Amino acid sequence: MDINQEKIINKIKVLCVADRPGWSIDRLSKPLSEIYENVTQSYFNTSPNRYLDSGYSDWKTSTQYCRKMADDYDVVHFHRLEAAVASGLEGIKARKILTVHTGRHADWEDERLLQFDDLIAPTQDVYNHFLEHFKDRVVKTKVHFIYHGIELRKYYPEEKMSRDGLTLGYVGRIVDWKRWDRMQLIANTGNLKLIGCGYVEKGSLYNRHNVPKSCFTYTDFLPEPQMRNFYNRMNLFLCFSEKYVEAGPLPVMEAMACGTPVLSTKQGWAIDHCEGGKNIIFIDDEELTNTGKLTNKIKKIMADKKFLDEIRNNALELIKNFSIENYAKNLMNIYAVK
Repeated sequence: MDINQEKIINKIKVLCVADRPGWSIDRLSKPLSEIYENVTQSYFNTSPNRYLDSGYSDWKTSTQYCRKMADDYDVVHFHRLEAAVASGLEGIKARKILTVHTGRHADWEDERLLQFDDLIAPTQDVYNHFLEHFKDRVVKTKVHFIYHGIELRKYYPEEKMSRDGLTLGYVGRIVDWKRWDRMQLIANTGNLKLIGCGYVEKGSLYNRHNVPKSCFTYTDFLPEPQMRNFYNRMNLFLCFSEKYVEAGPLPVMEAMACGTPVLSTKQGWAIDHCEGGKNIIFIDDEELTNTGKLTNKIKKIMADKKFLDEIRNNALELIKNFSIENYAKNLMNIYAVK
């Protein structure tokens, strides 16, 4: 970074607007205000009934965004399309930037995206899809590919932690496209343990196949200081998300940073940055349809300590490049370019 660029970064006034305190997007927005004095954090919704007590943000001390606030800043970075449009974009003289935190193609075809000066794409796929979809249009909106980052000082291996060799893990919501039920079937079929935490968005999916409750536990979101320990209890982290939905997910990155090998479908952040068999274990969607076969594969993987150690060590090396500081710096460089 040259001196002039650094001066611009330190001079511009930036307002970040996330959806609500404590949710995952908060962890990709609030850190900027903790790193840079000229960045202010706010939220579209600070009500206690839309707050996750993850130990990261407090709804009582969080700032509620209103349209008038935008007039005091050079850049306003929104993290929710619907809420940004509903709050009113007309008349905002500040540079309007939006991150769309999904990998769904339909979300990147929305005409309302063109109301913003810049878009932040979290994956190469949605970056390319936006350009392809609007290629025959005169579009003033610029799109930038910025990959996610996590707070590496909070997520790291606990070397004294004992892993039992039988524990599968998951962090996230219980919704259709996360396929928690497939993880339960594998744990039950393979006589393995499954531990999960997050929140149940769709109650009918909590135990869809009525597997014995002895083979799994699922806890409400743990306070962030406890998450490192939770990841370190796992022998293998599972991500079974459907393709073209995820922008991350962040738990894949957090698990890697804690030294937990990851087995994942091909989606989100992992497609852009991971190499199957080296720093992650990829599976195809079709493999999820055969519980017995996939269970045997997972048990074989979990028994191969040498292979898992290689995946673990390579992932720990990879994740060093994805700190929240690098993510924040990449965003600040976008803010500084007119």
